[in-house]
Amino acid sequence: MRKTQAKVIMTLALVVFVSSFFLQPAALAQGPLAPPGAPGETMKTLDQVEPRTPISAEGHEIQAPGSYYLTTNIITSGATAGLRIQTNNVTLDLNGFSILGHNGSGNGISVSAGVDNALIRNGTIRDCYYHGIDAASATRCVFQDLRVLGNARFPATHDGINAGSQALVERCQITDNGGDGLVAGAGCRIVNNTIIGNGNNGIELTGSGSYVADNIVKSNADNYDIAAGNQLNILLCEVPESIDWPASVKFAGTLICSSTNNNGITVNADDVTIDMSGHALIGPGASSQSGIYQLSSWRNLRVFNGKVVEWSGTDQYGVYATGRNTQLQHIQAATNNYGIYSGADSTISDCSAYNNQDNGIYADSGSVVSRCSASYNKGYGISGWSGSTISGCSTRQNKGDGIYGGSGSTISGCSASYNTNDGIYGSSGSTISGCTASGNTGDGIEVFSDSQVTGNTCDNNGEGGDGAGIHVTNDDNRIDSNNVTENDRGIDVDGNGSLIVRNSASGNTTNYVIAANNKVGVIVSAPNSAAISGDTGGAGVGSTDPWANITF
Repeated sequence: MRKTQAKVIMTLALVVFVSSFFLQPAALAQGPLAPPGAPGETMKTLDQVEPRTPISAEGHEIQAPGSYYLTTNIITSGATAGLRIQTNNVTLDLNGFSILGHNGSGNGISVSAGVDNALIRNGTIRDCYYHGIDAASATRCVFQDLRVLGNARFPATHDGINAGSQALVERCQITDNGGDGLVAGAGCRIVNNTIIGNGNNGIELTGSGSYVADNIVKSNADNYDIAAGNQLNILLCEVPESIDWPASVKFAGTLICSSTNNNGITVNADDVTIDMSGHALIGPGASSQSGIYQLSSWRNLRVFNGKVVEWSGTDQYGVYATGRNTQLQHIQAATNNYGIYSGADSTISDCSAYNNQDNGIYADSGSVVSRCSASYNKGYGISGWSGSTISGCSTRQNKGDGIYGGSGSTISGCSASYNTNDGIYGSSGSTISGCTASGNTGDGIEVFSDSQVTGNTCDNNGEGGDGAGIHVTNDDNRIDSNNVTENDRGIDVDGNGSLIVRNSASGNTTNYVIAANNKVGVIVSAPNSAAISGDTGGAGVGSTDPWANITF
């Protein structure tokens, strides 16, 4: 018994020893369960992410590249700059604080001559006696999210920001500075700034190659002073304004001009585009100048998508654009003295002229007028001078002719109704086709000489006056395939040598009044037919001559 117990005890001891031998490395590999101390910080400090140097006093001179930031407002006390950047590759974050000048202080921030790639952002510079920021001789600087207010109290040579060349200026408010708001050299980008109420120019560009877009610029002594060779996308915020450089101009909203001595917009440059953005350009009424004004020495003006009203001064216009190759689209001209006047070789499309004190729309030689309307004007509705094309237009109740075409003009697919003079007039060598003239006090269509009048419908002209459906006043015209009804006279030919064929007339006081020595297709009176029900019948038109004129 004792031997057996001894064996069991020895066996158990051996098992415990072996188990301990094999289990011990696994236990040691886990290490101690208790941590050696408190957990360490895992986040980096701001200085570790972006090492920055704090600035808390005026007159600080930044002489080493790096990142700097304000920790408080800087209040200047002497005539030196609030801060000075004297080296390349500096970022200065105003950190929401201000640099505050006083009467007699220097610049708010000075960037030394030759400095490259300074960035200044996020704060206010105000009330400095000289420049708010002077970087005039620096390059590739960036100015973002700044408020530059009330600086340049010695304004003759000082400004809000003088940005230097190749600068970026964006999202800055530059207001009430004594000199220019913003001065920039060549190759800059100036976008999305507000520049208001500065004592000289709002934006002055002294070099070429800059891009300007989407800035609110108004109430400065002169909003723009721009050197040649820049790309300008002007957000027009007020009138009167002069555009003296090639530019794309966009209305910020409806613009109202209270000045009686200025045009609303004066264009003194080639290649100007004005997008009215659906807004109105409103004049001061009877003492006004013109709404949009361009002299004949300039070219390639385009104006579209808006309304010009109340430019009703004597001999003034809603739009007066006498330069060549003007394009006017989707413009309403109402209650002006003259509505729209465009120079030679212009295009006027989808425009309307309403209730102007004289002519509605006038286009000089070689112009194209299409899909326009003119009504209730005190002069002509639409006029195109020699060699013009007028198509798809509508005129109604104008005091002069509804449509007037100069020599060699083409008028097609138009309608003219209830105008006080003629519905449509064509001078020598004109072509009038596919038009409708009705209810006009004078003639429906009148031509002078050497013209062709084909496929038109003229009804009830001479209403309240005396008029023919078609009236030929001189020689050598072709009057072909027109229908004239209910006029004082259907077709009235005064001259000689004209060809009158294939026309139809009915219900006129006199259907045909044709002078001698013209070439007239036989005039026949079409007989009445019996009632027709089925596939045959009809009494014919009284002639089988294909050139015959028909009375019915």
